[in-house]
Amino acid sequence: MSLVTFTVVLLAVVAPQAPIPSTDAIKRTVIVDRGGFQAMKLEYAPGAADPAGEHTFDVVVVPIDPGMSLEIEGKPVRWQPGVAVLIPRGAPHSIRNASKSTVSFIVVHRLLEADIKPPAPPETNGVTIVRSTDSKYVRATTLRFERAGELRTGAAKNVGPSLFVLATPGDVRMMIGSAVSDFPQQKAGTVWAFEPGTPFGLINVGRGPIEIVRISAPPGRAAP
Repeated sequence: MSLVTFTVVLLAVVAPQAPIPSTDAIKRTVIVDRGGFQAMKLEYAPGAADPAGEHTFDVVVVPIDPGMSLEIEGKPVRWQPGVAVLIPRGAPHSIRNASKSTVSFIVVHRLLEADIKPPAPPETNGVTIVRSTDSKYVRATTLRFERAGELRTGAAKNVGPSLFVLATPGDVRMMIGSAVSDFPQQKAGTVWAFEPGTPFGLINVGRGPIEIVRISAPPGRAAP
């Protein structure tokens, strides 16, 4: 099964950011571009590289395959499938495929002009925080869902959206209001996006634990 992506409901309208065009060495596929977040799947051919530079937006990188070399502010950062890396806006960084195979990963940008509120705190059962990293404008939290572990968020006003990136393969049940859908055998790199204030839930219906990265605005630091 190929990478499956769901934009659950329309997010608040924010002018989308034009993605950098694909090349023979680097393929870029936009997955979500709404509500101030842009998620893309990137595929780097062997030896492909982006030279040192910086962005005017925050970037969360979720590795899918091994093999990339990443530096932030001149320091090497460990590249490990499933382990999210947060690059704050303005931080010089470079990335290169040092392997002999094509490498895929997910990147999520928080656009500079977007006014994104923090999401409502979720209720969880059988879910623990593996790691959480904040920049001034973005929070990236990796959550471990044990077997039958679940995360739920009720209807709420004046809250922001969340993106979820499946960091490890797994079987997920999704609830939106009273609707329930099962998505078995999802590959790492699947992306879900939920509209601000929409009640939803995610449940691990597989036989073992899975990890999911939640990307949102950090509490108390919503506006750029």
